[in-house]
Amino acid sequence: MSATWAMKGRTGPMPVDASLSSVRLADRLRAARSHRFVGRVEEVALFRDSLTAAVDDPDFVPVIFLHGQGGIGKSTLLGRFWDEATEAGRPVVYVKGRTMTPSPRAMEDAALEALTQRHAVLLVDDFERCQGLEEWFYQKFLPQLPLGALVVVAGRQPPGVRWRTDLGWRNSLRVVRLDELPVGDAVELLRSEGVPAELHAPVLSFAGGSPVALRLSAEVAKRGTGQRGMTWQPDRDVIAALIRHLVDEVPSPEHRQALEVCAHALTTTEELLAHALPDADAGELFDWLRHLPYIQFCSAGVFPHDVVRDVLETDLRWRDPAGYADLHRRVRAHVVARARTAGGDDLVPAMFAFTHLHRSNGFVSRFLTWRATGDVYEDYLREEDHEQLVELTRGAEGEESAAIAGFWLAERPEAFRVLRNSSTDRPVAFSVWLELDEPDPRHLSADPVTAACWEHCRTTLPLREGERLAVARFLVRQEGVRGPSPVMDIMLHRVFGKFLHAKRLGWSYIVLSDGDAWRPFFSYADQPAIDQAPSVDGRPHSLFAHDWRAVSSQQWLRPSGQRLEPGGLDPQSGLRSASSANELAVLPRQEFDAAVRDAFKNLHQADLLSANTLARTRIIAHAPGPDAAACIRKVLESAAESLDAGSDPHGSYQILRVTYLDARRSQEAAAARLNMPYGTYRRRLQKALTEVSDRLWTRELHDPAPI
Repeated sequence: MSATWAMKGRTGPMPVDASLSSVRLADRLRAARSHRFVGRVEEVALFRDSLTAAVDDPDFVPVIFLHGQGGIGKSTLLGRFWDEATEAGRPVVYVKGRTMTPSPRAMEDAALEALTQRHAVLLVDDFERCQGLEEWFYQKFLPQLPLGALVVVAGRQPPGVRWRTDLGWRNSLRVVRLDELPVGDAVELLRSEGVPAELHAPVLSFAGGSPVALRLSAEVAKRGTGQRGMTWQPDRDVIAALIRHLVDEVPSPEHRQALEVCAHALTTTEELLAHALPDADAGELFDWLRHLPYIQFCSAGVFPHDVVRDVLETDLRWRDPAGYADLHRRVRAHVVARARTAGGDDLVPAMFAFTHLHRSNGFVSRFLTWRATGDVYEDYLREEDHEQLVELTRGAEGEESAAIAGFWLAERPEAFRVLRNSSTDRPVAFSVWLELDEPDPRHLSADPVTAACWEHCRTTLPLREGERLAVARFLVRQEGVRGPSPVMDIMLHRVFGKFLHAKRLGWSYIVLSDGDAWRPFFSYADQPAIDQAPSVDGRPHSLFAHDWRAVSSQQWLRPSGQRLEPGGLDPQSGLRSASSANELAVLPRQEFDAAVRDAFKNLHQADLLSANTLARTRIIAHAPGPDAAACIRKVLESAAESLDAGSDPHGSYQILRVTYLDARRSQEAAAARLNMPYGTYRRRLQKALTEVSDRLWTRELHDPAPI
């Protein structure tokens, strides 16, 4: 790459980290220099030389690539570079790979100001999270930067061989591996952390030159917690022991609880802390968390180092099982609420936060990885994708499946979600979510799998008027790719999100060509396999079904069923039976109307009202309170009051009030009390009952919120 870079004019604000204003982010990074020893003299000198050199000076290196293991000090060093560049009067743009979609467009948007300002300094952290962009990054993105721009990239992996050996980059790229600190720097770090000199040797003897281990060790040693004379080697168990010491010395029980929340949730925000710890100062706790040496941050919130997370989780679960369960319930309530309201691009991350709560039960982690590789990102279907998706299906599943994929591409293109290679933008996987109102002969003829779903629905519990059937028809990965993977994670979490957000959903089906391996997982998630599994391309396809009228999305998420719960039921014992006791009644309209009429007649007889089949419908099961009779009474009263609010003395509400709500009266007595001819009263009573039943039926089909 030549020293003269083409300038591409762009305008717009600087989109730094999505979760932090540029001022807060600057403060965060500046704190890394003022409160932490950085060391790394050679790396700092290299950056300073490039920062101050002219573009035609041999000392000017346009791109510096730092790589090293987690906790080695990459982000801290970038914080030092931020301050150096700011003090030199250079505009600084900071992009955190962990917070962005790994796509070319997202990178360009995040680094927009670097593309428009001469002499900008672009710092890219967590590049391993968008490693799939590497080829595009050095071939297409970097040449867009203006003359004199300086770029520092930090990630866990070194740049690829093709980049390092590209002749055009010979004089423009410097690759620096960050290893453990040398002894002199390690000692200086301990001094900067306030560790007494007499403790340096024992701390260094087991913490070595790992910055994260040194800082954790320093926090313990400088408090005089009996660590003198330690000779252990710096392994995972030692770090775990250190963290336990640190946790024992947090400022207050609320701070300890905040750490435990942070360890349990995928990411923690101030809002989550406020929900999980309602009596604490969430703002103060969040600010304390994000300045701890073992806490990292991203656009979704803060999160601990993996070792810290494991230790805190294990310690609390062992020390206080009841407290752990209570913390799980409080965190879970917030995460579930977010999952139910998230939409668009936020849906999949919200579902990841939900399933991440269940990683420790020893079962779910066999099927979900929760690993974001940065190699792929999820996107909408583009017109130029059609042929590629058909070819992808042909390679992964066969000729017949490819033809079916082509049919649905023409019929329902909006149902497709595409996973793209971050560097090339080419599709590497895709999923299809079909929502169908009725069996269409063309669909049944073109797709035997969808036909099998409709047949199962028809012969089991048919859809009622206004309900839909949904099919997660394709979860296609590249040829030869099977089993759990980050790509499969994304597609499954998209399906889980659809479970919560689809409207008027009766039955749902998940289709997998390699379904046998996934059968235990879907059984665990209350999506049992059905027998009507057709063969396509000579390969049997598994169908996993759920009746959302019998077990609604709200019930599916409830912890009482223990589905996807830490320490829950044995996944091999059949969670379907565990939830069956809570299954709802799926009533045809005629039976529903009859139940409403019977409920009005028995409104003041609690035993008969509790036995009414309405007690097992959605509108009652989702109403607050354990007393079925009281819930039915409240639902009927509310529905009746909504008809005309009593404005008409002979209106529907008044007729129901006089006949049923105030007291049980005969129709003759009610007509006389209303001063209405008996025939007119009878017609209006039937009309009022029908109006109430219509309203309740509409709510029954739409997964209602509690009244």
